Amino acid sequence: MPTDYSLHDLVPDAKVALEFGVHIKTIGRWGKDPNLDFPAAIEINGRFYRWRRELEEFKRARVVRRAATKESSAA
Repeated sequence: MPTDYSLHDLVPDAKVALEFGVHIKTIGRWGKDPNLDFPAAIEINGRFYRWRRELEEFKRARVVRRAATKESSAA
């Protein structure tokens, strides 16, 4: 883990679910799907968190993949 991470950069799974507009159980399922490459969870006192930076990287990768898919289907 990079040293420039801070505990303030941890996002609880409940908030992650709200950001993605899905149920919190979906976040857990995404985390278990190796093909999705969703950021790994960190468990603290029985609660799960994700690193903000990794969530943002995941979002960017999804946008790039979606754009590439649209370009290839339009050709």
